Amino acid sequence: YRLAPLIERLRRALGVDRSRSVAIVGAGRIGRALMAYPRFGQRGFRIVAVFDVDDDIVGRTLDGHVVQSLNAVQDVVEAEVIELGIIAVPEAEADMVAAKLIDAGIEGLLNFAPCHLDVDVPVVDVDLSSSLEELAWAMAASVG
Repeated sequence: YRLAPLIERLRRALGVDRSRSVAIVGAGRIGRALMAYPRFGQRGFRIVAVFDVDDDIVGRTLDGHVVQSLNAVQDVVEAEVIELGIIAVPEAEADMVAAKLIDAGIEGLLNFAPCHLDVDVPVVDVDLSSSLEELAWAMAASVG
């Protein structure tokens, strides 16, 4: 078999055959960790915008990204042709942030807020406590 054409077809079918622009909303601890995560770039995901509502953070440069006001999301998403959004805000703000991102044209969301978002775009919820439960189960299963 010729592997290179097969790999390219699989990448295209999975939607990972090109670079994608990403915006992060929430420049707190989780948002900052995500800004610094090197594998995004290695996998073709470019963080091109970071937003927050905290006036003490807006305008600061964090990990090479100037934090912008969430009020600018519409203009920035359109100008940068951002496809994906990462939500790293408290649960109380998650629905509002998701709505703003979707209204601006975001096509998919990675949600770190501890809640489920009921929206009309694909969402992947990241629940770190579920991951720890899975790990604990795997450890218990390996013992018995």
